[in-house]
Amino acid sequence: MKRKQIVMASALFAGVSLTFLIALSAHTHGNSSELTWSENLIVFAPLDRDYPDIDADALAAIPERMPIEGTDALPSLNLEPEHVDWNPGERIDLEQYIGEEKGGAGYVFAELHSPVERTATLGIGADWWIECWMNGEPFFDTLQAGNPSGRFSILDSRVQVELKEGRNVLAMRFIRGSASASLSIGDETMFAAERRR
Repeated sequence: MKRKQIVMASALFAGVSLTFLIALSAHTHGNSSELTWSENLIVFAPLDRDYPDIDADALAAIPERMPIEGTDALPSLNLEPEHVDWNPGERIDLEQYIGEEKGGAGYVFAELHSPVERTATLGIGADWWIECWMNGEPFFDTLQAGNPSGRFSILDSRVQVELKEGRNVLAMRFIRGSASASLSIGDETMFAAERRR
C-alpha cells in the first residue's frame, strides 16, 4: 500500500517565518511502527560478474554515479543510476538493466525507514546469486550455492538485520541466472500475503 507522509517544515523568508507541509510518497504496510520502503530501486548496471567488488564503505549510501575499477580483461566503468518502480515484497525482473546473459550483474539499492532502532527480518529471493549490505555492513549472500528455490520470492531466504532509527540503505550486488533476472525484497509484514499467492 502506498501512503503519503505529511511533513511539517519551517522556513524564514524576507524576515517572515513560514510553516508549510510537504507530502512524501512511500510504500508502507500498516501501522506506524512498520518499515517504510522507497518507491524506486536504484540500479547501476550492466556489469559482468567478474568485476572486482566495490568497497563496502561505498555501499553505505546511494551514489550519484558508480565508478567501477576495471581489470586486464574488463574496462573501467562509470555507471549512471536507473530509477526503477517496484512494489516491495513482489518479484521484479531486472533483465532490461542487467542484460540477458547468465552472469550479468548490477548493484541495486533500496531505502527503508525505521521509526526505531531495531532488528528486522527481511525476505530475499534472487535468480540466482545475491550479496547484501545494510548501511555498508554485509549481512547476507547466496554466492556459494545460489538461491535456495526456484520461486524467487521473499519467502526463499529470511534474514535478520540491524536497522538504525530513520533512513537505512540496503545495497545488493545481484548476479542473474540463466532463466531470468528476478529479484524479490520485502519484510516480515509481507510474508503472509506472499504465502497466499
